[in-house]
Amino acid sequence: MARAGLRVVALASVFAPLAGLGAIPPRPAPPIYATGNYNLTFHPPRGSTYCPLPRGWVGSDHGTTLFLERPRDCGDAGYSSTSRGFTPDDVARIELFYAYANGDDPQAPHCRRAGFMTLLGHRRPLCRTERGGMISLSVATPYTASTSADVILTLRTRPSRLRGDLAAFGRLAATFRTCTATWSDDRGHRRRYGSGPACARSGWF
Repeated sequence: MARAGLRVVALASVFAPLAGLGAIPPRPAPPIYATGNYNLTFHPPRGSTYCPLPRGWVGSDHGTTLFLERPRDCGDAGYSSTSRGFTPDDVARIELFYAYANGDDPQAPHCRRAGFMTLLGHRRPLCRTERGGMISLSVATPYTASTSADVILTLRTRPSRLRGDLAAFGRLAATFRTCTATWSDDRGHRRRYGSGPACARSGWF
């Protein structure tokens, strides 16, 4: 497969409709997540679930959502793999987003610090916001994939769950590692990208 700036996962025609695909049940998160596109791997929290991308989905790899509380059902998805419908919308969860860097610090410009967390070897501030009865804590760091990239982790939970969910959030962040992937260029020359052990082939979801 040729290396592209952003991998597009095409499971059907690019003109396939995204709406009206219907509700589907969440699934247990596999024991490992890995993306060769962004040279990242980690171990999801035990007992967490995720919303699978609907059949016929077309889009790009930018991360996923891990639910610490099982949602009732999953819905449609947008073009980014991070855009997945689910109900209810206040379930406790950890959102993962990654992308190639644009030169800016990936952390929020007006970060309300609530501590620090280490992610991919970088000690970074935890930024806290509150809205609609939910608390959000995010940590972000730049890193090197095939080129400069950013990763952002965000915990969204309710005050009554904060202590336990924050502990799970920290354990998850501690498992993040970079991994290597091999891609072919337009001339068929193979090249390795990233660092560390090989990215698991079946870890992306």
